[in-house]
Amino acid sequence: MHIDSSNYGEAKVGVATGSSVCGTYSYRGSFQPLGFQSRDMGLYKDTDGTAYLLTEDRANGLRIDKLSGDYLSVVSNVYTWAEKYEAPAVIKSSSGVYFMFASQLTGWNTNDNMYSTSTSLSGPWSAWKTFAPSGSRTWDSQTTFVLPIGNNFIYMGDRWFSSNLMRSTYVWLPLTISGTTASMPTNYVNWVVDVNTGAMGAGPSENWYEAESASLSGSAVTASCSGCSGTSAVGYIGGSGNGVLTFNNVASSASTRTTLRIKHLNGDTTQRYGTVTVNGVAQTVAFLPTADGQTPGSSVVHVNLNSGSSNTVSIAGYNGGYAADVDRLMVPVS
Repeated sequence: MHIDSSNYGEAKVGVATGSSVCGTYSYRGSFQPLGFQSRDMGLYKDTDGTAYLLTEDRANGLRIDKLSGDYLSVVSNVYTWAEKYEAPAVIKSSSGVYFMFASQLTGWNTNDNMYSTSTSLSGPWSAWKTFAPSGSRTWDSQTTFVLPIGNNFIYMGDRWFSSNLMRSTYVWLPLTISGTTASMPTNYVNWVVDVNTGAMGAGPSENWYEAESASLSGSAVTASCSGCSGTSAVGYIGGSGNGVLTFNNVASSASTRTTLRIKHLNGDTTQRYGTVTVNGVAQTVAFLPTADGQTPGSSVVHVNLNSGSSNTVSIAGYNGGYAADVDRLMVPVS
């Protein structure tokens, strides 16, 4: 983990160990690897079991350092790029090519992230290239990890909002690897992955259900919203008036577990909690802050739907508080 002071002066790696990834953990301390600064960092475990620290050394460049056999310390430097990049992530393709992904240094602002390739972690490494369309700023994200699924890969990026870190979220997209080329040409709104085979593709189309056309009770009311799909949203959900928004006759072509998207508005600086109930099964959802009170964001909830059009989805408050205002409900055509 990255250990630092409020002015980023310590620039250390921290180590904690536990018998389960879910914890609990025992903190083992912090250090500067081989005496060098370390800020943004990642880890990579090769197919032979050897593990490596991927670390941003602002003074000298992006580094790959070999870890000890117990993974608790750094024993040697394997490679250092002169480029001062951050947010490193390494993968190895089925053909034995290593890919290093990293971000340029632009503070909290996103940029066109880069990648370099080699057949050995010790190099030589290729010149850096972009893997998302130039100017897309990596679909407005910064590399944090690349997850192998079968012989395919999922890009996982951070989307930071420095003015309100509570709004920060993740961007996950299919990453195509072919030979020594990485590409991520499409910014999918939704997509699907077969976790058994790794096959990825565009997600299903969605049915939209406008909140202002749903059933309102208690204090829930329709309000004007210039950025909403129908120029209206439903607010005052929850609170002392116990406002409830209910979508009846929600359709699904199959009995399945799926992901609903709720387009919502939350102009606060912190999340608002709501209770989302689908066919009698309730979940608590944290609706993150949105850009303002007129531009909807998305929250997702994983639910079980019945085949046919008898499904019911309701949104209420949580513990007496107000949920976010709701623009519409988006349901995959299963």
